[in-house]
Amino acid sequence: MLATVLTAAAMLTLRGDVLFSTGTPAQLRVVDVVTGHVRRLTHDRDAYSGATWSPDGRRIAVSVSGPNKKGAIELLDARGRVRRVLSDGAFWDSEPAWSPDGRRLAFVRQPANPGGYHGEQLELMVINADGSGLTQLTHTTSQKHFLSWSPDGSRVVFTASRILHSWVADVDTARGDDRLLVDNAYEATWAPDGTRIAYVQGLPKGPEVVVANPDGSNPHVVAAAHWTRAVEAPTWSPDGRWIAYAFGGVNIAQIWLEAVHPDGTGAHRLTGIRGHSDWAPSWSPDGRGVTFVRHTFRRTPRSAYVAVVQLDGKRLRVFDDTRSVWGESETAPAWRP
Repeated sequence: MLATVLTAAAMLTLRGDVLFSTGTPAQLRVVDVVTGHVRRLTHDRDAYSGATWSPDGRRIAVSVSGPNKKGAIELLDARGRVRRVLSDGAFWDSEPAWSPDGRRLAFVRQPANPGGYHGEQLELMVINADGSGLTQLTHTTSQKHFLSWSPDGSRVVFTASRILHSWVADVDTARGDDRLLVDNAYEATWAPDGTRIAYVQGLPKGPEVVVANPDGSNPHVVAAAHWTRAVEAPTWSPDGRWIAYAFGGVNIAQIWLEAVHPDGTGAHRLTGIRGHSDWAPSWSPDGRGVTFVRHTFRRTPRSAYVAVVQLDGKRLRVFDDTRSVWGESETAPAWRP
């Protein structure tokens, strides 16, 4: 059964705050899942992207760009007030990712040069949350994205790419040794118990969601798609019992969310309405629901919203006050721990 779009919050049993950014320039906002009330956290001329909650839900790490900085990593409190600047914006720093203990952050740095920047070179950096210990972890000419820490904080898995080729690798956060895990793959994430990773295997085998050992061995497919479709953004539920992901239709106006057990059983659709495109799933702390971005093609101009859906796929709410116009900057929503 497909989700029913709700007009009353009383029918939805999910709770908490969802962080997102939208607008031009993109500003941070929080929506209360119960009331639908949207609270704006930032009010300036900078653009905020890649915002993510600390594991304890008390701080926000975010990449900030503006007239006087390329991309600075900053820490804010839950009200949007700046608490610490970790990088000063001299480089293009983005995609901050908290370590599980909240003491460190990994992020992507795009080195600057006199001619601007070299788009084929993005490096992984790590820094302590107090601003000390900045370390470059990788030294290879490739782009790097989609960072995910191992639960013990010893490694970060990421997607590396060059031109039309991508692969999944990981790096030791103490020594900086990196290794190839899976070729022709992307968007890997660690399971909460640290025993497995999930990732998307690309063509010619895929696209398909695969679960494997942390070193890439013993892979098995849990969700597969025809080559004309797309599979994106696998993400583990907090208890490790489910993987949510975006599953693409034959056109951009029909992309929905699905969930499946790591052994490939229990697959079911969470969303799916023609004229919509659902992306970037992120789990609630209790694992009973998912927040995501919904692009709608039924309005003019085309719009995007933050939405939530329960794991059973029967109850869904789109928050009207989170609307952004197609073409404005918006980033994936994140549920507050």
